[in-house]
Parts: sequence; structure tokens; C-alpha cells
Amino acid sequence: GGILALVAFYMELPVWSIMVVLLIRSAGTAFHSPAFNAATPMIVPKEELTKCAGYTQTMQAVSAIISPAAAAFLYAVWPLNAIILLDIVGAILACVTVAISSIPTPELCPETKRQQFLQDMKEGYVVLKQNRGLFALLWIGVIYMFFYMPISTLFPLISMSYFKGTPAHASAAEIAFAVGMLLGGVILSIWGGFK
Repeated sequence: GGILALVAFYMELPVWSIMVVLLIRSAGTAFHSPAFNAATPMIVPKEELTKCAGYTQTMQAVSAIISPAAAAFLYAVWPLNAIILLDIVGAILACVTVAISSIPTPELCPETKRQQFLQDMKEGYVVLKQNRGLFALLWIGVIYMFFYMPISTLFPLISMSYFKGTPAHASAAEIAFAVGMLLGGVILSIWGGFK
């Protein structure tokens, strides 16, 4: 991100450089998301986990609603390198927050210390397979991530290129998805889900 900001000071950013940064960011997210999901049950009481998931989804949806409008506004008043620097400042603040937060470290049983990652994955899969609902949900999530996530990044391009829309139309499409997430998150936060 910082390199992109520096390059943007001197020249127009080539598309390939943005793609490289997005690739690195996606690789980081592949580690960040599981770590975040694994840390949550260590911090949140068991009976509040479903509501916490609702709060998390609500915050993500609010962010997804605000982000397109904020991005369109900032793009109109700031140069691209300033927007990239703002992203870097946000990442630094997030890292500092995590660094000063107290996240408990679970104690491992002596026999599990020697187990390898693939063995742990296999055992977890076997446990999930015993619960039909969770097992189905796992594969629905996998299929969703595999097909929808790559397509979702192209929605703004589809809105503007294929449907001949404007950045406002692209933002409206993103906001519509985010509103659905927001409603789902609010309902889950209030309701708490099934037993």
C-alpha cells in the first residue's frame, strides 16, 4: 500500500501494480479472517457468541454501506495517493489496537502439541461431518466463497461497463448488498438465533 502511494505521487498507477497489492492483501486476509474467528470464542462468553456474530456482521455491513459513499467523496476531493495513505493509517491503527488488546492463549494438551496442521484439519473435518447442519453450512460457505467472492469484486465494473452506469450506480449496487447484510446482522443481534 505504501509503495502504491509513493508510485502514485510520480505517475499514474498501472493496473498490474494494483492487482499485485490486492493479491498480497487477499493472502493476508486468508490468515487474518481465521485468526479473528478463532480469537472471538476466547474473548466472548459462549452464550453470547451468536449475538456477537450479529454485531460483527452489522459492523461489516455498516462499513460496506459507508465505504462506497466515502470513497466516492474522497476520490472527488483528494488525490489517489492520499486515499491510499489513509488506508495505511487505518491498518496501523488496527495493528496497534490488536497489539494492546489482551487475547488469552489457550493451553494445549501435551498430546496435541505434536499434532500437525493437516492432522488437526482432518480431525476437525470428521467432527464437523458428525453434525449434518454444520457440515452442510461448511460446504455452502466454501461454494459461496469460491464462486461469489471473485465475482463480487467485479460488480462495480459490471455496473459501469456492461450496464453503462456511473460510479453512483456502482455505489448503489454495493450499498444494496450491504443493507441486506446490515438487516441480517441486526436481526441476529436482537434475536440471538436458534438454540
